[in-house]
Amino acid sequence: MSLPKIQYPIFELVLPSDNSKINYRPFTVKEEKILLIAQESEDISDKLRAIRQIINNCCLNLKKDVNNLSSFDIEYIFINIRSSFDLDLLCQ
Repeated sequence: MSLPKIQYPIFELVLPSDNSKINYRPFTVKEEKILLIAQESEDISDKLRAIRQIINNCCLNLKKDVNNLSSFDIEYIFINIRSSFDLDLLCQ
């Protein structure tokens, strides 16, 4: 007998740079931990690496490599993922 799968709500987002649609799941405690560990570091590249990792974890159908995304796309995706975490908490 296996453990049940936890289902997350899926949100859709349109990237402003090329109008492509991506689906993403909400920010979870795992991603929060990644951010907290990166926050302890004084190096900005560690923080950027953590944000890219979170985008990779949460986006379900991202067609581009996260390393090739523009900075405003990274910010836009991250802000929307982060806000979905807050919306998910409010709905419970």
